Amino acid sequence: MSTTRGTSTPESPSLVRSLAPLALDVGVPVAVYYLASSVLGLSPLGALVASSVIPLLRTIGSLLRTHEANPLAVLVLLVNVTGISLSWLSGDPRMVFAKDSVVSSVVGIGIIVSALRGHPVLAAPLRPFVVIGDMGRQQAWDDLARSSHRFIGLLRTHSLIWGAALLLDCVARLAIAAQAPTSTFGWASAPVLVGAIVLAVVVSTPVATLPLTRLVYEQARHLEARR
Repeated sequence: MSTTRGTSTPESPSLVRSLAPLALDVGVPVAVYYLASSVLGLSPLGALVASSVIPLLRTIGSLLRTHEANPLAVLVLLVNVTGISLSWLSGDPRMVFAKDSVVSSVVGIGIIVSALRGHPVLAAPLRPFVVIGDMGRQQAWDDLARSSHRFIGLLRTHSLIWGAALLLDCVARLAIAAQAPTSTFGWASAPVLVGAIVLAVVVSTPVATLPLTRLVYEQARHLEARR
């Protein structure tokens, strides 16, 4: 069967390799932050500084190797620097809630700028969940990313939707910080963020994620048929 030939390489190692950059750029800094704050007892500022080390090293390493910045590492580093810069606002509950909105806006703006510049930062996190470790689909993704204007446009659209959703999260947080009583802040943060994520998923899935997934699968079948 052609499907068997297209997936002759075991999926698990391929999936691990695909997810490794995402884990290094996002997962490890988050883990370092919680380890530093919860286990080592560092202040939020100290934990942010500690969690910035790996994205900083990844950014410098990428610049030295390829003369291009690693977009995910830069985004995480930018978020951490923003959190550190705004840490002095922690005394006022309204400022704490507003500070989260600023961080959310930094992420959203970074994602939108990356899409407008033609290098959508969310392409890397999305790829493993589309190709699922299959070598044929990985090759199809690479081919489409080089030659298909529609595929590239869908990747941009996907990032633009998520960036816009995070900006809406920022606006909602600012509105709550300005108008709502401080007693609501403790429970309002999570629902606002979850709402933004759900909105991004609901909009991006039919508009971008499913169409680009179909393109990848069709290209993978086309490449397999040519073998």
